[in-house]
Amino acid sequence: MGPGRDLGQHEGGGATLGIDHHRRRNLCGFHTPTEAAVLASVYALLVSAFVYRELNWQALWDVTIESARLTAMIFLILASAGLFAWVLTVGGCPRPWRT
Repeated sequence: MGPGRDLGQHEGGGATLGIDHHRRRNLCGFHTPTEAAVLASVYALLVSAFVYRELNWQALWDVTIESARLTAMIFLILASAGLFAWVLTVGGCPRPWRT
């Protein structure tokens, strides 16, 4: 590697998702969708707790439990769909029609 060469670059000249590339992108103010969602959640939590004064510990606990229930329901549906797809595949359901 020569001087001034970034670790996020490879021989082809295109950028890879290296550590330096990720760090530089965050310093410029750009974030991934997951990072932006975390920042928005923390901001909403702080505004709700300190500006509107509507969020106390009991309300935060209730919201957390409700979110966990909804997440569990969604994952149960996804797991059931995956199991159903496996049963169809093993059973030979998607075989071509014969005329």
